[in-house]
Amino acid sequence: YVTHHYLRGFYDALREGEIYPRWVAATNQGMGAPVFVYYPPLPWYGASLAWRLTGSIDGAFRLYFLALALLTGAAFYALARQWAGSGIPSALAAALYLLLPYHALDMYHRFALSETTAFLFLPLVLLYTRRAIVVGRVSDHLLLALSWAGLLYTHIVSAIPFALLLAPWILWQAWKRWGSLGRVAMTLLSGSLLAAPVLLPVALERGLINTAWFLEMPN
Repeated sequence: YVTHHYLRGFYDALREGEIYPRWVAATNQGMGAPVFVYYPPLPWYGASLAWRLTGSIDGAFRLYFLALALLTGAAFYALARQWAGSGIPSALAAALYLLLPYHALDMYHRFALSETTAFLFLPLVLLYTRRAIVVGRVSDHLLLALSWAGLLYTHIVSAIPFALLLAPWILWQAWKRWGSLGRVAMTLLSGSLLAAPVLLPVALERGLINTAWFLEMPN
């Protein structure tokens, strides 16, 4: 219900001409709430486009999650190919990634639009980090910056713990290639700067959100 409600608010704001909706007017019994100060907008743009294409909110979610599953599987397949090559092993790895219990729970039970979308960017960041270090083409660095920015534009809460995995991953891939560390660090910084429109409001406008309501909720 909450995801439906937020998408309606985002879609209505887009139809009214807002480029970056941040307020859901119908929340809090019509008083509104700054929902998209703390929910980054990328998944909601995608779901809004799906709504536009299908003409209904239920059709939008079906189309969005189908496209998301295909793209997520393809992203992990591309990552697995770095070691297993093309074919069945990489396809099985991608299938297992899609069927991870938490991933399936996010999609089918929690209906967590942002968090489910984040699963698309996790393998992309790992893939292009590896390519930026091992191959070092400009296009690899560009795609790494865009993938990292995409994750931040999708779900900042997922990006924070993922960074704990990304750091040792970078060190592993950069073993005996230490000269690439500075370039990769600058690329990730560039991706973070691209995500400034979502990072700055989170940092500067927290006073608009009653975070205690979330922190003090009973388990």
